[in-house]
Amino acid sequence: MSTAGWQSASRRPLAPRGAPPLAREWPAQLVDNAAAVNALLPQPQAGNLLGTIEGMAAFQSRRYNSSHGVNASDWLFAKWQALNTSMRRNVRVTQVAHTGFNQKSVSF
Repeated sequence: MSTAGWQSASRRPLAPRGAPPLAREWPAQLVDNAAAVNALLPQPQAGNLLGTIEGMAAFQSRRYNSSHGVNASDWLFAKWQALNTSMRRNVRVTQVAHTGFNQKSVSF
């Protein structure tokens, strides 16, 4: 994707038209363990990011009212669940159902 394509994508709405607004604001998170954070920073790899992008791009469509969009949402849910392998109590991955279409939002 070109730089112009990324810029265009970044200006798109985050939720499909007709989706309900966010129900609440999220509290700010304080990073109070610099040693742990600094140890994690070198871990992201370009290949992992590219794999995620390619995984999302493999869906014919991610449109909220299509079966492909439902499959993309389920794929993302599973992907994000895998990031929480330690099942931390303060980290939850959930799917949020909507009225009027089958694709669920994924909350992490």
